[in-house]
Amino acid sequence: MDAATDEIGRSYSVGKTLDEFIGEVKAGAGKRYSPFVAKVLDDEGLYGDLEYLLDKGRKKVYKETFKLLRSLQGEDFSE
Repeated sequence: MDAATDEIGRSYSVGKTLDEFIGEVKAGAGKRYSPFVAKVLDDEGLYGDLEYLLDKGRKKVYKETFKLLRSLQGEDFSE
């Protein structure tokens, strides 16, 4: 899911929207994807959490990782 929806770190391909990804999982349930996973993705509360994680959560992790890597090189990127 992370790789399929990533629009930040994927320079070789455009990431799918969460809705596109869920549609793909449902279409492939029992063939390419577990039917259990397709059913879990129907949960509205989970949908909201996934939206956050795949947008703001992902950006936060990328930013923190960038700052950590730069600090290991001796550069300070504090806000």
